[in-house]
Amino acid sequence: MKYTREKATSVSTDLVFQTLDWYCDDFENDSGLEYKIFAFGVDSSGNAVSLRINSFKPFFFIELPSYWDSTCVYSMKAALNITDIEFLERKRYYGFENNKVRKFLKLSFESSKKMRSMRYLLEKSNDLTKRILVSGKHHIFPLYESNIDPILRFTHIRDILTAGWVKIDKGKYIFNETEEYFECNWKCVNNYQDNINKMSNIRILYFDIEACSQDGSFPNALKKNDRVTQICCVLSESTQVMKYLFNLGTCDSIDDTTVIQCKSEKQLLNNYAQFIRETDPDIIVGYNIFGFDNGYLFDRAKVLEIESTFNYQSKLAEHYTSIEKKILNNQQSGFNDWKMTRLVGRTHIDLLQVIKKDFKLESYKLNNVGEHFLGEGKDDVSPKQIFEAWNPELGDRVKRTVVGKYCVQDTMLCLKLFEKFAVLPNHLEMAKVTRVPVEYLITRGQSIKVFSQIAYETRKAGFLIPVLPRSEPDGKFQGATVLEAKTGYYTRPVAGLDFASLYPSIMIAHNMCYSTVVLDARYQNVPGFEYSTINCGESLNFSFVQNQPGVLSGILESLWKNRKVTKKEMNACTDPFMKTVLNAKQLAIKVSMNSIYGFTGAVVGALPCLEISQSVTGCGRQMIEQTSNYARDHFACEIVYGDSVAADTPVLIKYDNVITTVSISSLFDTSRSTKYHDTKMQFQPENIQVWTSNGWRPIMRVIRHLSNKQMYRVHTPTGLVDVSEDHSLLDLCKNEIKPNKLKRGASLYHSYPKIDNCYFKIAQLESIFDNIGNVPRDRMSLFYRGYIGLQKIPTWILNEKPENQVWYLYGLIYSKIDRRTNTIEITTENKLYASRIYLLIHQVGLQCIITTFQSAMILTIHEFKNEPQNKQVISVTPLSGYELFIYDLETSDSTFQAGVGSMIVHNTDSCYVIFPEPVDSNGTLTTLFKKAEHAAAEISKTFKKPIELEFEKFMYPLILVAKKRYMYIEWTDPAKHNGHIEAKGVELVRRDNCPYVKETLDKVLRPIMFENNLELGRTEAEHSIDDLLSGKVPIKKLIISKNLRSDYKNPGSIAHYQLVEKMKLRDPESAPKPGDRVPFVYVNINDPKALSWKKVEDPQYVIENNVPIDNLYYLEHQLMSPLKTIFDILLGEMKCNEMFTSRKSFIDAKKQEKLSIADSKRIKERNNDIRDYFNVKLI
Repeated sequence: MKYTREKATSVSTDLVFQTLDWYCDDFENDSGLEYKIFAFGVDSSGNAVSLRINSFKPFFFIELPSYWDSTCVYSMKAALNITDIEFLERKRYYGFENNKVRKFLKLSFESSKKMRSMRYLLEKSNDLTKRILVSGKHHIFPLYESNIDPILRFTHIRDILTAGWVKIDKGKYIFNETEEYFECNWKCVNNYQDNINKMSNIRILYFDIEACSQDGSFPNALKKNDRVTQICCVLSESTQVMKYLFNLGTCDSIDDTTVIQCKSEKQLLNNYAQFIRETDPDIIVGYNIFGFDNGYLFDRAKVLEIESTFNYQSKLAEHYTSIEKKILNNQQSGFNDWKMTRLVGRTHIDLLQVIKKDFKLESYKLNNVGEHFLGEGKDDVSPKQIFEAWNPELGDRVKRTVVGKYCVQDTMLCLKLFEKFAVLPNHLEMAKVTRVPVEYLITRGQSIKVFSQIAYETRKAGFLIPVLPRSEPDGKFQGATVLEAKTGYYTRPVAGLDFASLYPSIMIAHNMCYSTVVLDARYQNVPGFEYSTINCGESLNFSFVQNQPGVLSGILESLWKNRKVTKKEMNACTDPFMKTVLNAKQLAIKVSMNSIYGFTGAVVGALPCLEISQSVTGCGRQMIEQTSNYARDHFACEIVYGDSVAADTPVLIKYDNVITTVSISSLFDTSRSTKYHDTKMQFQPENIQVWTSNGWRPIMRVIRHLSNKQMYRVHTPTGLVDVSEDHSLLDLCKNEIKPNKLKRGASLYHSYPKIDNCYFKIAQLESIFDNIGNVPRDRMSLFYRGYIGLQKIPTWILNEKPENQVWYLYGLIYSKIDRRTNTIEITTENKLYASRIYLLIHQVGLQCIITTFQSAMILTIHEFKNEPQNKQVISVTPLSGYELFIYDLETSDSTFQAGVGSMIVHNTDSCYVIFPEPVDSNGTLTTLFKKAEHAAAEISKTFKKPIELEFEKFMYPLILVAKKRYMYIEWTDPAKHNGHIEAKGVELVRRDNCPYVKETLDKVLRPIMFENNLELGRTEAEHSIDDLLSGKVPIKKLIISKNLRSDYKNPGSIAHYQLVEKMKLRDPESAPKPGDRVPFVYVNINDPKALSWKKVEDPQYVIENNVPIDNLYYLEHQLMSPLKTIFDILLGEMKCNEMFTSRKSFIDAKKQEKLSIADSKRIKERNNDIRDYFNVKLI
């Protein structure tokens, strides 16, 4: 590999190269701005290629009135002041219209700036005062495809892949020697299929920087003397690697590394920039470069006033690079606050972001990541060592050499991780599959990848995509119901049957697409067309045309076939590198297929269509139910069903835009109900929505059955509901929890429709006490008369304007005032009445606190405060006498509001399949494997192709805690298990627990699950408790980490947020930033009753200052719950509790806690004495 990169310049042959980066902009010419596209890549000889693509005009479409024809072009040119207009006819890509052709104009522009201006003008034409005047009349022209990037448009038209190979025929291009790039007309760029699976010799630069502050604190680039002291660069091309270290000051030689010594920071930075220009890398990789390195380098260039030389690092010599702040916040990547630098022609990849997106780790520090994935960390150099190495009094070349070796090691570790994860092949193949540039994969969200594929296919099929108005989301749309089993320890093998590519296969099987979904009733039963109707509840039936090819289903089918071919090629491939490329390709196809369903349900996306997304999940629910029924009826499998609420439970509903509460039993129409499973009945109401954890959602069905279960009343300050023992509630993270597992003080998830503007404050109500005689009786009588003493709030009142609702409320308060205490309390035993009071109070911007006395509910009105303690459990009371029918609701997101107040419950009408056949006499699962495979094949025959049920594994044994929370030993081979414990949703794998919890659970579960030795598992648990309480557990095993966000509604109660605020006071530059994971431990502050956020501390600070750990807190808030989860199931609750209460270590710790509380109380009382003394003096 040569230091200086060769550039392709010859025009004697066809120009063939792999594209890696794309850039577009408007450039000045003699007539104004002109749009240009640049493609950068590498040819088959490894030479860098830069190509300017000329004469492509950005464009979009507008729809014309149906009665217009091509003669309108002349009028529109005058009205819009645009010359490049073309009349055409196309189909609209949104809803089946029986191949109806609409009329459009294609508007083309010389520059992207002109296109944006025209788009803005036409968008504003929706305003009556800004409509477009054409031939004396005002018009609105709907926009089509104005949201497609011109670069994507160009690649679609030329049918080229954004990271694939292109070819420009000899004689169709020139080489611009002045600018050092090729030029051609856009129509000359062609797809080159011969090299479709080949990868060019791409040059990659890995880099890492070291910076040193003047005072030893974390460096700040904007401080004059906080210098960049080293930059390590590792060049990689094919299998060759070259290492360079730019060092500030003197430095000894380092093995296999070229050391460049620089006398000043200016020289160091300029040498680095020159290095970039000369070596000419295609890809630049670093670790946390978006969060630190990139921004620091360019900030330093600004401070040193060398931007005129340093900031020119692009492949376009005249392109000046500046820092761009970018915030990306999505579910896949989390919160990111980046400083981006766009080096045109060179793609930056931050390895930290790649790993954060693909893996859930306790820590994302490079050392931890290297240790986790490669088994090799790095020799960490402390900030103090870096500070001393460049300190005028303490520093020397030896110390700088030590730091230099560390810097090189860091950079090489980055290279090894990059290659291990095949990051480059993965990105290139994903770019090709989804038809977007590699840079989009890094800086854009998920939807652009699907949108580009759709735009490519619709263009070929003669459709145009409308630009839909943006709408605000009311919560994310949830997937299909997941089969689950009841809590227990299963010592019989449990089969894992799963659908292969469930959502894509449903969309293919039912031809689901924007072009096939019936959105207009006129096209519901067109002769000659076949329809597939998906029942998502009686009020949600969506039809899809079956005998007209859909674009989405076509994309999915093509991807499906492509993936099968790719996997076949991969399995036959013997070249390790090609095998890696092909694996990256099939994985990219899989991800792309699964993204298409999510795209249709993204309310704020480019093309939302909930009719498709709801049909997919509705079909999925039917398939899961069909699977369980077939397994029960044909294979004698055991089926278990779940949960319900009391018949008089109020639920918050909406129909025809009317909001009210009704008892759940009133939603059930017995005369129209049908059988549901063996012992239940179902009714599917029409056009009724219920409030859920994700906003209003349609009620799919109401389920009723006789109760033979224990019922519980769960009570919080803002919620009260009666549920069966199997009914799940939700914690604050929306994890399910059963009522008999709830403890006093536990926080539950609550949700209620948001009120944008409070009508009035509590002070206005309080003034009524003093002026009750002045309340206008006629207004109060109008709204309240007729309801006095009836404990009834009519629905029409609940849907009045707040200013009218207030008069009813005045009447209600007038009859309920306690003049002795001046409180506003309403007492009732009627749940429905109480629920409507709660709703009414909420609608006018106030809040109710719910208390109970015997069977009565007392609602106390106060001003709205979203206090965390209002969600904490006050009591969980077993109930008796429920021998009548109980009910459940099924919704698309499996939750609904229930009871008095705002508590959300989880409907998990569940079924679970266990085959009746025993384990083979030799201990293998051969018979069961054959039975499961046969069952999967037979059940698959009941579905439309390509839907297929697959047998994946057996779980034996299995400890099932709740839905999506379980531990098991996996069998994928009938002769033997896989040798380790698998887990999902429990503390063994969750990141919000310390390593000691996971270590303990592993010790406890191994003898139980592998040896069936419960006693040994219990002994391991007790030893772990003793070790923790006696202080034998090292601090590194007690560290917890949580992701830091920037959008907390109540940051004061977030423990790790408060710790970061504390760390900022110590050293603001080194404190974690939003998007980082914050490590912390709980320490003893001699106040056992202190809130958790007061106990957290930085582990490094704890070590350096010898701060004691709060071991009892760790037991009660980290270790006890997961151990109880296991042993409650295995031993029963009483014997499980004895494991803790009978331990001497636990008894001693609790005694010490009581002494601490007493000490704390004495201190507070002493402080009161002091305060009283000063109060006396002041008097």
